[in-house]
Amino acid sequence: MSIRIVFRPSKKNKEEGFLSLRIYHKRQTRQVATGLKLMQEEWDDENSRIVLRNFSLERKNYLYQLNATLKNKILYLEKILNEHRRKEMNNIDQLIADFKHNAFTSSFSDYAKLLANKLAEEKRYRTSEAYLSVMRRTVKFNQECDFSLNEITAEFVENYERELSHQGLSLNTISFYMRNLRAIYNKAIADKILIPSLDNPFEKVYTGVKSTPKRALSKEDVSKIYSLDFSELIEKKSSELSMNASKQSELELARDLFLFSFHTRGMSFVDISFLKKSNIKDDILTYRRKKTGQELSIKINTSLRKIINKYARITGDSPYIFPIIRSQEKSAYNQYLSALSRQNRCLKQIQKLADIKRRITSHVARHTWATIAKEEIYPSGLFRKDWGTHLLRLLISI
Repeated sequence: MSIRIVFRPSKKNKEEGFLSLRIYHKRQTRQVATGLKLMQEEWDDENSRIVLRNFSLERKNYLYQLNATLKNKILYLEKILNEHRRKEMNNIDQLIADFKHNAFTSSFSDYAKLLANKLAEEKRYRTSEAYLSVMRRTVKFNQECDFSLNEITAEFVENYERELSHQGLSLNTISFYMRNLRAIYNKAIADKILIPSLDNPFEKVYTGVKSTPKRALSKEDVSKIYSLDFSELIEKKSSELSMNASKQSELELARDLFLFSFHTRGMSFVDISFLKKSNIKDDILTYRRKKTGQELSIKINTSLRKIINKYARITGDSPYIFPIIRSQEKSAYNQYLSALSRQNRCLKQIQKLADIKRRITSHVARHTWATIAKEEIYPSGLFRKDWGTHLLRLLISI
């Protein structure tokens, strides 16, 4: 197969003409419109390339982007052709149809979803959800309209950052969107579906991480959570919080999952959700972190054993330790996301019931464990050889 770029000038003077791709395959010829437009003097027909002469800076930038888009389309067409060759498909019309149907290279949303799905398949759920979140927010910024990857310019990114700031988002939240948008942009370049801009679009936006206020709870706060009696609080707080047996069970589960995370050195909620009974052997809980792939082992103490046994009766034949991933017909990842949302709602209610001033989320357990461990185990900064035993006594005593 060979590809030739064809320029068709406008029949009207001083109007832009159109670029097409003429495809030669198995002695057959087809032509595909690219939707790209430029003036006749901006095209070198002899060498089939865009001309950059003494045009204005604005026009030059447009032509640079147009040239990148054109290269992207050719690269993607070649990718489709290689797939057809691998499958021994020789129909040129099917080739064109597949190119038109799957030309995600010009769609930011389609490419972001493609990356997110791939990450989810690799069980990198947090990054997958981050990409989808950035995709939704960025499209919303663009007046709810999808856009081409090559529209991610310095001007676009700076306007986006400015809009996020006007919406009152914190620097760290803005940085979250900028970092992940940059990651999607760089992956598109690495996948050779986007030609990098001459200037780094993210050079002038904030992608750092600013230190945030302390999120850890005190030992007294953890004790308050431990000692909550939901059945008693239902009667006292009935006017503020609508309670029933189902709600009580939901709050108890949220409390137990929070404490489980605390006792397991801050295990993340996603790792707790996917914990299986097979992860426990000889009173040792071994699991691999979804975020980093690091394998960790934790000895099951009295408090952990009590929580695990409590839900063993509820989960029954399920392979999972906790009743979070319940249905085999629904996406396990979607069940985790629903549970995470429910967990944080319940923790907000638990915060009020326990009269705790500091905000509680599923992630606070990790900060709380790290802070208490630092204060109790090595307050002077020196590492203690018996830190495991010391912390175990501390946790059991809470």
